[in-house]
Amino acid sequence: MIGLASAVVVWSIPDPRGRLRDEATRLFVRATSLGGVESLIEHRASSEGPGSRTPENLLRVSVGLEHPDDLLADLAQALSR
Repeated sequence: MIGLASAVVVWSIPDPRGRLRDEATRLFVRATSLGGVESLIEHRASSEGPGSRTPENLLRVSVGLEHPDDLLADLAQALSR
């Protein structure tokens, strides 16, 4: 296949739980990636529970098939809250 790519994105932001509430993003869904084509965002430390060794300020982002400009705008508006 020509023209396809993938990437792993790791972000470290202050207070990710407070800033990215369920209603904060419009395109990204808060969920664990199971290999689908939708854009997802996950706070791993919350998913893993107490005793997690995952940094509290780490978000996992899975980029789907939406236009990149739309995804960046969605993240920007969510993080500006």
